[in-house]
Amino acid sequence: MLSQLTLCIYKKLIEVLKIRTRHESTSVNALVELDALNSLRGLYGYGAL
Repeated sequence: MLSQLTLCIYKKLIEVLKIRTRHESTSVNALVELDALNSLRGLYGYGAL
């Protein structure tokens, strides 16, 4: 049951990423990398002067 819930969450995440790639004209990998970098900036203060 838990694995089915996990798969459902990942399917929704993938669909959201696909929609976002169409709107921003970029790849899923680029969006994931950008989101990871932005979360690191917020978490560790990278990019702050």
